[in-house]
Amino acid sequence: MGALLLLASSSPSRAQDERFLVQNLELVGHSDLNQRAPNASVWAHRTFAYVGTTGARGATGVAACGGHGVTIVDLADPTRPTVVGTLAERSGTSAEDVQVLAADGPAFRGDLLATGLQPCSGSGVGGLSLWDVTSPREPVELSFFDVGAGLSGVHELTMFRREGRTIGLLAVPFSESMNGDALGDLRIVDLSDPRAPRQLAHWDAGVALGLDARSGLGRDSRMYAHSVRASIDGKLAYVAYWDAGVIILDISDLRNPRYLGRTTFGSDDEGNAHSAVTARGGRVLIQADEAVPLRADGVADGALSTTGPSSQWGYLRFWDVTNPAMPIQVGTFATARARGSRAVGADAGWYTVHQVAVLGDRLYASWYSDGVRVLDISDPTRPRETGFFIPGIPAPGVEGAEREDRPFVWGIYAREDLILASDHQSGLYVLRDLSR
Repeated sequence: MGALLLLASSSPSRAQDERFLVQNLELVGHSDLNQRAPNASVWAHRTFAYVGTTGARGATGVAACGGHGVTIVDLADPTRPTVVGTLAERSGTSAEDVQVLAADGPAFRGDLLATGLQPCSGSGVGGLSLWDVTSPREPVELSFFDVGAGLSGVHELTMFRREGRTIGLLAVPFSESMNGDALGDLRIVDLSDPRAPRQLAHWDAGVALGLDARSGLGRDSRMYAHSVRASIDGKLAYVAYWDAGVIILDISDLRNPRYLGRTTFGSDDEGNAHSAVTARGGRVLIQADEAVPLRADGVADGALSTTGPSSQWGYLRFWDVTNPAMPIQVGTFATARARGSRAVGADAGWYTVHQVAVLGDRLYASWYSDGVRVLDISDPTRPRETGFFIPGIPAPGVEGAEREDRPFVWGIYAREDLILASDHQSGLYVLRDLSR
């Protein structure tokens, strides 16, 4: 299947060899990110990468909630990615999701970074942190947009430009039930002046569709906005709403989002629509369902039943959304391990899909312990795997290394020349797709 190779760590402080499996991907470079784990999502803009950080489940103290913010990495020489700075470091706060775009308007011209902040201890804050990264080695904080007291913060986000404005879509899980002002889980924010962001609208499935936030499927039966993406023209929003599926909204009027339709699950499914991207000019929606080990009370990483919906890992679903009011599932893809059981006693890895990026007819997925997976999606009804990369075991003692015996690829970012993957413990991998 794949060749077993050796990689020397790029950090002099951690001289070691890491073993990895690879097929049709070339490992170009690697950085342990100065051991600032646990690492989260990754984004690239110009010649720099930006890697978020999160809290470690089951850990305590600094390892559980280090407040490491976002790590800035120079990729000018992709064979030697180099950490050059950090931003959004707040005590008791994680910064999992991060995006950067070029903005050009009367109030701000330059490269704008947004990262979603979430409290992971009592001192943490929840909201959107905005930075000027026009000079990435000298980032400048512009503002903090507070989403409300008592909330879980901004879990995932997307930014886009439309008609000369910079718009942010924010997923704020359980906002309606946790916020006294009954603000919805989806926030639409004008970021055209990032020093003074303005909320334009909010939307919640409970109010709009009459959905009970606890009436979902399987072991984790919640319904909440986990992630959001925009269409190419910025007029549709795809909100991954966990057990409510991916909800498609018309946001052509940014102040009045309008429900169009949503994807659905079967009665035996676990649910858990984690995130979504589009392909083929927006006619195909690719949904990533995240199903991790659960206890009976829905808490991650514990014992679970060997029967019922909770026994299957999360995988990819492909939908024809030519008519967004009536999405039609046309295909699926799961790795061999993802088709197995999540029961106690099985392989200790986590074999669920997590995040997805699309370039033309290629899909790149972070699949936790199954590493990076590459698919040919030229026929969405028959997605075909063309390559993979599975990192080696992280070095003992890495901060927040909760699963030291397995890789844990969290984030993925794809551009024409390079693929970036962030591993929870072992850092940033720079790859090249040899199958295209």
